[in-house]
Amino acid sequence: MSSRLRILVVDDIEANRSLISRFVSTLGHEAVCASNGREAVDACREQLPDVALMDVMMPVMDGYAAAAEIRALCGTRWLPIIFLSAKSSETEQLEGLGIGDDYLTKPVSLAMLRAKIEVMRRIADMQAHIADNAARLAAYRDNNEQEQQFTRHILDHIVGYSDCLTGPLKRWIKPARHLSGDVIAQACSPTGTLHALIADSTGHGLAAAISVIPAIDTFYMMTRRGYDIGSIVREINNKLHGLLPANRFVAAAAVSIDRYRHQIEVWNGGIPTVLFVGADRGVAYEWPSRHPPLGILSDAEFEPCLENWHWSEQGEMLLCSDGLIDAENPAGEPFGRTRLLDAIAHNGGDDSFAAIVDAVTAHLGGRDNHDDLSLAAIACTGALHQPCNHSHPSIETPQFNASNWSLHLHFGAAEIREQAVQPLLTRWLNQLSLGANEFGELLLILNELCTNAIDHGLLRLDSALKQRPEGYEAFHRERSQRLAELQQGAIDVQFSQFIEGGKRLLQIRIADSGKGFDHARHTARTCQTNELPHGRGIALASRLASSLRYAGCGNEAIVDYALQD
Repeated sequence: MSSRLRILVVDDIEANRSLISRFVSTLGHEAVCASNGREAVDACREQLPDVALMDVMMPVMDGYAAAAEIRALCGTRWLPIIFLSAKSSETEQLEGLGIGDDYLTKPVSLAMLRAKIEVMRRIADMQAHIADNAARLAAYRDNNEQEQQFTRHILDHIVGYSDCLTGPLKRWIKPARHLSGDVIAQACSPTGTLHALIADSTGHGLAAAISVIPAIDTFYMMTRRGYDIGSIVREINNKLHGLLPANRFVAAAAVSIDRYRHQIEVWNGGIPTVLFVGADRGVAYEWPSRHPPLGILSDAEFEPCLENWHWSEQGEMLLCSDGLIDAENPAGEPFGRTRLLDAIAHNGGDDSFAAIVDAVTAHLGGRDNHDDLSLAAIACTGALHQPCNHSHPSIETPQFNASNWSLHLHFGAAEIREQAVQPLLTRWLNQLSLGANEFGELLLILNELCTNAIDHGLLRLDSALKQRPEGYEAFHRERSQRLAELQQGAIDVQFSQFIEGGKRLLQIRIADSGKGFDHARHTARTCQTNELPHGRGIALASRLASSLRYAGCGNEAIVDYALQD
């Protein structure tokens, strides 16, 4: 409000109006006069004043009735009304103060009136400032809501990009605000392996939701291009490390489930312990957090080491964010691991997921959660291998269709030790003009033969170790140790395309520098049984290829694969 005020002076006695209006003018303000309440209301309809000095007893309409109508005209705006009256009893003054904002008795002290006007000006200024701030806040709120709707739209579409939304994963996310920094995603690789990711960004709301978008986008893109879960986690970390500020990071657990081999691989960085719950509702295996959250370490510091486990009886994996474990009831008690395990063990049916959701909801007791809550359950059954039905990502690739060509790749001990062989081969395979089924089958064949060359050709591991109690975990512990100590050894991979009779044939030769093995005996044993928890991969690769044979002392595998025209 400006220092010059528009002041409405209302009195039925002209001498009083003249005295007050002249006094108002000497204070530097503009005086507008009215001789009764009706004229005062009409004047306010034309233009609202900044202050009203109102007599109480007047003809046509008294001051109290005029004040009520003027208030209605003002809407949300505050107009200070000071009553000037000869009525001086306490009851009358209280009545006036209940309708107006101040009350002066006649004869009016001009010094007191001046002070009252100044006080009302200051209050009006504060009211105007508050109204302005409220308008700014409302505009900010509307803009923030639009930004959140936009971010929610983008995030929903990115998460909804999964090609396995009807698959074995169930998810529950309860945001602390409109937007959640917790995201659960799943996707099938071209080989049929199920990948899942639970990510919990720092904080909650818009900033947390934006922080997690690069992780989800990378997860989907690399899964669909056939990369293993370790390579995907490394790339997500590298991207977040470059994009996020130092005080932002993303706790995450990444899971790879091979339902054909009953093999699970987990990378856990900052997520509460991942559980495998058996049919008896007991915890069969746990994967605690062993790494910092994503985005903290540089690529050189990052360790994409996975923990492997093999399930022999069906069950389900359970993953949750720390918001679920820390959810507080009205008494301030966290939900905790004990209540989580109790919900699993004592649920009335076979649905641990629903039991946990019900238990957490009951624990909150109608209270808002202070952090985002998320829970995922993945059914692990004896499902047979079945590649996912999706198209291979469309990227610009060189056209190799119409010519004979050959490519030779050599990997030394350093590349093998750093587990760079399969990611590099996957990257190269993405450059070929392959259909979705061809890409998935060739990637599976390539992974199986490379794994076989490393594990048995170079590291001299014996798959019979997997048959012992806890043998699968012992096998992978021994593999990690031997791989870390590998100083000598090499793998050579050769891709060749031949055009014969107008048909394309892709030949892959994978040779390791190891001592080889009795491939005739191994092939015969593989054909006899498929019940062991190992040896299935080569048998599957043999069925997918046109032919699979070994050369030399068993240290070279040769695959012929017929390509579509």
